[in-house]
Amino acid sequence: MNDNNSHWYLCVVDFAKRFIYILDSLQSRTSEGIRTKNVKTVVTGLDKLLSFLEKDKYIDNITRFKFKTPISNPQQNNG
Repeated sequence: MNDNNSHWYLCVVDFAKRFIYILDSLQSRTSEGIRTKNVKTVVTGLDKLLSFLEKDKYIDNITRFKFKTPISNPQQNNG
């Protein structure tokens, strides 16, 4: 996912474990809220798309999956 045309981060939906991982090599308290909000927006859209495409076969509601940021996520310096 792109943050303000200056940084990329990754959102992974793990259906088996029912988690949504946010992998960000440049985490910060100031941008954490907006990135989480953007991931929620994308997950909501993906949930609607899967519901439409899979109809009755789609039984997961990924909007209810918990968010997780791995502790071992490598970090970079800004620059």
